[in-house]
Amino acid sequence: MQLLRRQCNDKLNIPANFYPMASAAVLEDVHKRITVVSNVAHGVSPNNRGMDIILDRMLNQDDGKGLGSGPDSLPTDILPVEMRFSLLVEEIGTPEVQACASVPL
Repeated sequence: MQLLRRQCNDKLNIPANFYPMASAAVLEDVHKRITVVSNVAHGVSPNNRGMDIILDRMLNQDDGKGLGSGPDSLPTDILPVEMRFSLLVEEIGTPEVQACASVPL
């Protein structure tokens, strides 16, 4: 898994600060690291309080801008999707995990 470092740019509006979260997002300071792992893609935005995670939505019809370019590009069902999140909290500099919880939503 490869993660990219992102920072909140206060000069940009809120939608411009959202990035894809294919499977995980990490928030850390000099003392702790918090990792959020999900089984489905979401959008994530760093902010001054932490991070916002939103559902990654898709259009259900072609918008004429390249979305409907392949057979798998548009959802054709309305089945519910089970989303699971795991939260890992670590002390930086120590190998021990301080807390771990799995929270289905």
